[in-house]
Parts: sequence; C-alpha cells; structure tokens
Amino acid sequence: ELEENSLELINYAKNKNWIIIVITNQSGISKGLLTWENYQLVTNKMISLLGEVNPFHGIYANSELDNLKDNNWRKPSPNMIIEASFDFPIDIQKSLIIGDRLTDIQAGARAGLKNAFHVFKGHGIKERPLISKFIDSKGTFFDSEFSIKLNLIDNLKNFPKQYISAEGIN
Repeated sequence: ELEENSLELINYAKNKNWIIIVITNQSGISKGLLTWENYQLVTNKMISLLGEVNPFHGIYANSELDNLKDNNWRKPSPNMIIEASFDFPIDIQKSLIIGDRLTDIQAGARAGLKNAFHVFKGHGIKERPLISKFIDSKGTFFDSEFSIKLNLIDNLKNFPKQYISAEGIN
C-alpha cells in the first residue's frame, strides 16, 4: 500500500515538472527473502497504485548487504543519487530527499543535497531518536564531514503547502 498522501505529493511534484527518482536498498534480495522478480512485482504494483502514468523518471535499487566495497550503491552511500544526477538533468543543489531511515538522510548529505525530510512513519518511528542525535539547534544534520538541512515531519499530508513555495524550499 502507498504511504498516506504520497500520491498527492507525487502529483504535486509532477505538476511542477520535477524529476522524481526512487532510491532504494533491497537487501532482502541478497538475504534470499525475495527475488529481483518479486521486487519488480512490488514496484509494478506501487506504480499501478499511483495511476495510469508512471510518475518516476528513474528507480535505482540495489541488493547489497553492506558497504564494504568502494563502489557500493547501498545507502548511506551517495552513489545511486550521484548516478541519477548523471542520468537525468538534476541540480543536486536544488534537490531534496525524503526518507524514513538514517541512511536516507546520510546518503542525501553525502551526495551534496541541501535539504532532507525525515518522515515519522514506517522505519522513521524507530529511527527518529537516533537521527535527532545528529541535528543541531538550527535543524542541520551532521554526518562526519557532511551536513544537510533536515526537516522532521510527521507525515506527507501537508508537505507541498507547508514546506515548498513558488520560490523553492522554505
């Protein structure tokens, strides 16, 4: 099932002609819990729930279990985001990442994004206390030498109206 209000947020982004990319770790494939074919079925179902036209410009997925090799794609590595910036006309400085895990926020910071949104849903409920330890009083998330403005949100319900104006991200 789709996260509540994700369809509205995706439609908002589509109407603004934003490039929408999905970046996902799928370690369950390497663990033998599912196959790439199972993953593709789930992805196809997600896309069908979003409507007639696939709203995503790209979907980057990996099945790596860890980040031991230099060229890994597993978040918190920024490599999937960086690859997307090569494949699509993405301005990293104006891009944002939305996620429910610490590794989502770290990947965004390491890729050079300036804005991140952590959603208090799914894994976000468990990971919010950990993520909060990396935030200063100005709302900046620090990950070793990388940083990113982090907005803590409960859900996606009012995301476009609350955080994004015609001039950009508030």
